[in-house]
Amino acid sequence: MLQWLSTSPAAREIDREPGDLWHDLVASTPLMSSLRYNVDLRKKSVERLDPHFTDVKLIESLSAMDAPQNMDVLHQPGKLVAGRDVRSTDFAAHFDLPED
Repeated sequence: MLQWLSTSPAAREIDREPGDLWHDLVASTPLMSSLRYNVDLRKKSVERLDPHFTDVKLIESLSAMDAPQNMDVLHQPGKLVAGRDVRSTDFAAHFDLPED
């Protein structure tokens, strides 16, 4: 829904039929801004992201988002993906914090 209401620079393909909805808006112009960044938690993707992740059982457990013991472990791949994917140009100027 968020991709349908916006033109997100971080839009991802939902599936083959709707694609990423980049040119398919519910209104004539975007109604909001939306950004979503995802970390692929499949074993090969995690290992490519950080070669220090070698514990197969730990990697397999990462997708259990309701497991509080994974919070610290999930922080590292999240930081790596943020460093790789998040760009300052993703955010319009109206998101800038006011200067003191």
